[in-house]
Amino acid sequence: TIVCSQYIGQKNLKKATESARQLLLAVASISVLVMAVCLAFRTPLLRLVFGKVDAEVMDASKIYFLITSLSFPFIALYDAGASVYRAQGDSATPLRISVVANCLNITGNAVLIWVFHMGVAGAALATLGSRVFSAIVVLWLLRSPKNEIAVKDYPVARMDSTVDDYFGTRVEDPYRWMEDDNASETAAWVRAENEVTQHYLAQIPYRDKIRGRLTELWNYPKYDVPRKVGGYYFFFENDGLRNQSVLYRQQGLSGKPEPFLDPNTLSDQGTVALIDVSFSKDDRYLAYAAASAGSDWVEIRVMETATGRTLPDVIRWVKFSGAVWSGEGFYYSGYDEPDRAQLLSGQNRDQKVYYHRLGTPQDAHELVYSDPQHPLRYLSASVSRDGRMLFITATEGTSGTEILYKKLDPASAAPARASVSKGTTPGYGFKVLFPGFAYDYSLVYGRDGKAVFYTNDGASNGRLLQADLSGVTPVVTTLVPEGDCLMEGAVTAGGNLMV
Repeated sequence: TIVCSQYIGQKNLKKATESARQLLLAVASISVLVMAVCLAFRTPLLRLVFGKVDAEVMDASKIYFLITSLSFPFIALYDAGASVYRAQGDSATPLRISVVANCLNITGNAVLIWVFHMGVAGAALATLGSRVFSAIVVLWLLRSPKNEIAVKDYPVARMDSTVDDYFGTRVEDPYRWMEDDNASETAAWVRAENEVTQHYLAQIPYRDKIRGRLTELWNYPKYDVPRKVGGYYFFFENDGLRNQSVLYRQQGLSGKPEPFLDPNTLSDQGTVALIDVSFSKDDRYLAYAAASAGSDWVEIRVMETATGRTLPDVIRWVKFSGAVWSGEGFYYSGYDEPDRAQLLSGQNRDQKVYYHRLGTPQDAHELVYSDPQHPLRYLSASVSRDGRMLFITATEGTSGTEILYKKLDPASAAPARASVSKGTTPGYGFKVLFPGFAYDYSLVYGRDGKAVFYTNDGASNGRLLQADLSGVTPVVTTLVPEGDCLMEGAVTAGGNLMV
């Protein structure tokens, strides 16, 4: 107990907890040994203490000593637990336990002796029961993470008999039940894990100093690169310690910045995260994608840039996608509405590219591209700067892409169904520009029937390719060859290409 108190004074809760565990283990071991000795030699011990007594008295003593000897480990564990509480400056908790236990002992004596006429055995059983109660309660309370010293075992994960057979090879999967993240058993196990983790972290004596120093270092204003949209400049700003940066709008270079979209207020609990924002080509609208509670599912909503009014358009069941503006609306990648039971655990299958015209409901969206023969592929859309070319990037994982393209209606920059022809994807009119999935290809920009792509195809350090798509057959040439240094990508700004 003294050692525990010293460690608490030093703010070393980890050592204090280890000392408490050692104390309980030592007390339990010694008390069990004492109990065993008393049980084995109870008659000689009683004769040594009381000498020669009447046979009736000796028989009663043997009964009482036999039963109360069984309580030695429990009273020892209670005393050890009470001392751990006192080391934390809490003497009230063990006192309350002792009061309740004594009341139980007195009540047990009255009931067992006067009601059931059990005599000495009744008195001994009441004593045993009160001591068992004291030990169980104090040990249970010591497990609470609210204590400075929490004596708690690591959560045990249940193992079941689940076995999969893969072509004759049996693979055990005893923790398959954890994959059901909606099950109460999984939630209980996660809570227990979190309690152990948080209690361990709370024992780090310099944790508050680290938190304070990091808070000090992070507490400064942060700004994103502004973007000119119509007569306004839009930029993200964080005044220091906000969970998410706020999107501000400022009229001209000398106007006063005003909050336009604050993602911290999208939910009362602050659990909605802003994933993506994009402006329409005519600068009239902003589309933002937001995810709730860390989910991959996002919802896309639309705001007017001039008024800040949120339109009724809401796009659901979107993953890994924002809004790609073109014409009277935007493209996005989404899925069919999932089964509610598998909302957060179901496999991502059959992603599709849709086109949404502003003011139309989601069930009226036009399906632009899907690939049912390859349901696990991820699909995303890109549009050339002049709105005349639509590109689909397909991927099967974290590397390797395939690029498809088609021409758009120049009048509306919206999708137009094309008849199936040789080299096109059935029903959608796309042609394969770069087949997958041995290399990475990413669109840098496209305009006037030409498109520039960054790739590692034939260039481990990266290079830029230019595809002339104005003719019947694409003509691909090297725009910027591979160099000795790694080319990580390319961007355009002010009519210039920067790599």
